[in-house]
Amino acid sequence: MFTKILDAATVEKVELGFAGVSMQLLTGSANGNGMYAMTTMAAGSTVPAHCHTAADEFVYVLSGDFVEDGTSYGPGSVFYGVAGTAHGPHTTKTGCVILTHFSAPLDFIPVS
Repeated sequence: MFTKILDAATVEKVELGFAGVSMQLLTGSANGNGMYAMTTMAAGSTVPAHCHTAADEFVYVLSGDFVEDGTSYGPGSVFYGVAGTAHGPHTTKTGCVILTHFSAPLDFIPVS
């Protein structure tokens, strides 16, 4: 039996400080040992290139076009990076929704 059932439509969307990008924390805590989040990117939005100090990151594209470092990927695409791995910029032409698991406390370190 599942210990938690959640309707994502009822979870608050938090703006991430990048125009058109919001995240819903589905389980866990950004300051805890790991978390699952659903990120929505509006058409034309961008998340700059970055890395995470302690968290490995697993990303699954649910819908739309997710553009990673200039290459467009569609639903079903999967990405994985270990802590400290630079990735991005992430963009989208038509908008997208991604499901992400972070294995450890989350930080955002911009890279050039």
